[in-house]
Formats: sequence, structure tokens, C-alpha cells
Amino acid sequence: MSRLRTFGKGDPVSAIADSAWRALILVTAPANQRGVIEKWGVTARGVVNSDKPIKVRLIRASDAGTGGSAKTAGKKNTNFSETPQMVYTHNFSTSPTPTGEPLDESVIHPQQGGQGVCLERGEWELAGGERAMVQYMNDGGTASIPLSGKLDVEE
Repeated sequence: MSRLRTFGKGDPVSAIADSAWRALILVTAPANQRGVIEKWGVTARGVVNSDKPIKVRLIRASDAGTGGSAKTAGKKNTNFSETPQMVYTHNFSTSPTPTGEPLDESVIHPQQGGQGVCLERGEWELAGGERAMVQYMNDGGTASIPLSGKLDVEE
């Protein structure tokens, strides 16, 4: 495994207020190459302090969903000449299908800005071609809160 550290960040989406899990950002490991998720997070930029907390989780996905936009991975150290191989996708019309138990989960305040939640409780390995995503559930909360997901991955 290369020590190249990449990151993917989804452009903000307007949170949908319902009890379904929605994808913010998905990462797909390249074929025949493993990746390790080092950090993940969500940033919320709501304006109402009394809004309900938003549930967030990191979970594997069995498919890529539909209507997603590919996002170029960035490098943490731009001095490295290697090209990141991870593929990031966001802005889905149909969310990817989650599979298995969540790798990690948390709850965030809807006005949590800046870095957002950035959980580093462990490392989650992806096999070649495997997918993982950051999801949110805004059950009973205000609609249209801007949310961004982030995944930091070592290839």
C-alpha cells in the first residue's frame, strides 16, 4: 500500500428532512489496490440553534447509486508525484445501497461549522474495488441545511 494520502470532500448538499439515510460522499478503492479510511466527517451549516441533531455514519456500500458526480481526489502532500487512484462521488439522485453494520457513527449539531466532526477511532480498510460512504439522517430536522461529507484515505 502506498503512503499517498488523498482526501475527498463533497460539495454541500441541502439536507432532506426525513427518516431515510442519504449519501453525502462515496469512495471507491481502485481495482486490485487496497485503501484505508483514516478520517471521515460531516460539516453542517444550519442557522437555527434549536434544530434537531443530525445522525451521521460511515458504512460500506454494495453499489455506486445513480446520478452521482465524480470528484477528483486531492493530495495531502502535493510534493508526491503519484496520481491518486481513489474515486469519490457525490450529489446522488439515488443513494448507494449500504451493506453490513456501520463502521462508525455519530450525531452532529446542525450548526456545526468549520472542521465538522472528524472521527479517528480506528482505521477501516477497503479491498480493491470496495466502496464506503458517509451518510446522514435528518429525521425531524429542518430541511435544506447545507451538509458536506469528507473522507481521508491512504492508498
